[in-house]
Amino acid sequence: MITIIAEKPSVARQISRVVGAMERKVGYYGGNNYCVTWAFGHLIQLAMPEAYGITGFRRESLPIIPDEFHLVSRKDAKGSEDAGVKEQLKVIKNLFEHTEKIIVATDAGREGELIFRYLYQYLGCHVPFQRLWISSLTDKAIICVGGGSMKRFGFLDRAEKYLKEAGMEVAFIEGIEPDPSVTTVMNGAKKMQEFGPDWIVAIGGGSPIDAAKAMWIKYEYPDCTFEDMCKVFGIPELRKKAHFCAVSSTSGTATEVTAFSIITDYDKGIKYPIADFEITPDVAIVDPELAETMPQKLVAHTGMDAITHAIEAYVSTANCNYTDPLALHAIKMIQADLVKSYNGDMEARHRMHDAQCLAGMAFSNALLGIVHSMAHKTGAAFEDIGGLHAHIIHGAANAMYLPKVIAFNAKDPTAAKRYAVIADFMELGGSSEKEKIEKLIAYLRNMNDALKIPHSIGTYGADSYPCEKGFVPEDIFLKRLSEIAKNAIADACTGSNPRQPTQEEMEKLLRRAGRLND
Repeated sequence: MITIIAEKPSVARQISRVVGAMERKVGYYGGNNYCVTWAFGHLIQLAMPEAYGITGFRRESLPIIPDEFHLVSRKDAKGSEDAGVKEQLKVIKNLFEHTEKIIVATDAGREGELIFRYLYQYLGCHVPFQRLWISSLTDKAIICVGGGSMKRFGFLDRAEKYLKEAGMEVAFIEGIEPDPSVTTVMNGAKKMQEFGPDWIVAIGGGSPIDAAKAMWIKYEYPDCTFEDMCKVFGIPELRKKAHFCAVSSTSGTATEVTAFSIITDYDKGIKYPIADFEITPDVAIVDPELAETMPQKLVAHTGMDAITHAIEAYVSTANCNYTDPLALHAIKMIQADLVKSYNGDMEARHRMHDAQCLAGMAFSNALLGIVHSMAHKTGAAFEDIGGLHAHIIHGAANAMYLPKVIAFNAKDPTAAKRYAVIADFMELGGSSEKEKIEKLIAYLRNMNDALKIPHSIGTYGADSYPCEKGFVPEDIFLKRLSEIAKNAIADACTGSNPRQPTQEEMEKLLRRAGRLND
């Protein structure tokens, strides 16, 4: 018997067809005197410094060159032994012990070579082997999509057509709701685990792309809980099973180029950001044609989300010389084109699609601030009282809170200086720093008016439009205020805000956000 080992199941499946090993077994394909198995990435890897008695990657410990390197099996998200890895190692060990020859079909490169060499040494194997120099091929893609607009306008059919032309088998996860839930993520991940895609393609607005990112984590690490996902920059290495392509149809979230995903726990009424560079898509397709189909209200909300991204990135404590130009240019573009796009100018809408992507690249590297912290924690906080889908839409929440947060943050001298730079870049006028900031706040409030976005929760209708009295009763708002403030302070976006609010200060900010007359 000859054993062929590939890097992942999809490649093993293709090779099995070539050699006639068509009988599916647990962990391998068999037949015609061949067994074709797989490693699904790095089953075995080098031990971390702790294994050599060294704590962390401290400068004084570098370089870490032990007398003998230790090999360990891959762990799950909690650092425990991965059950799937353990099972596949058993399969491979058994095949290696009963084979006359091994053919190595991992990817043609140093990484592919190491995947096999580590495995070979870890298992103590001595069977002779030969190298088959091939590049990894993929043949399965799963498309994640929201409502019917992508299908209605033909974009979903086009995506499926292109993937099939590339020789891929295609499956779908459809009906991902706005503000996707933990339940949606878990159900989608289960479907991914059953189908086994090599590519995850998310097409649509921020919701299907965000949901697909979270599904991706669960697909690659089945034991990972939602709580594990929410640990900031705590996600283990992805791309063991699949790569990710995002196709954005809205001009605001920029999730197609960011390291973030927002998932709602409706049991708690809280939106949770997942933040880790691991979930940044491998491929982002920013095609303005898709944005032409956006309804007017969506143009308004996503556009204000985009300008909030750019402004918060510029004043963030993590800003740098690489993010500043992206943020400022995005602000200038949004200033020129958002209202025009809202009013139906398709050329302006095309430019907005680029502007929001630039803003996304800025904040994905410079991070955000408490405008987003507040929006995350109020978005679903009142859904139980407003009827179906009566939550505070993310972009609208950002638009309402941004002027108030600017006034709060401007008490910090560094932030004030940066807000004044934004005002100058927008050519708003003003002779003093204080006057420039006031003009920036006034401009943003006027933009909200032009886009029919309320100025406060107190005037936020269930349909998201301004009204005399919003759907959130004042007594309920005040009753939940303390908990919302607490959750907002704990949000992942708060850490990079130029001012760190106290519980009292956050409650005060939220009270301003809830006023009927503000």
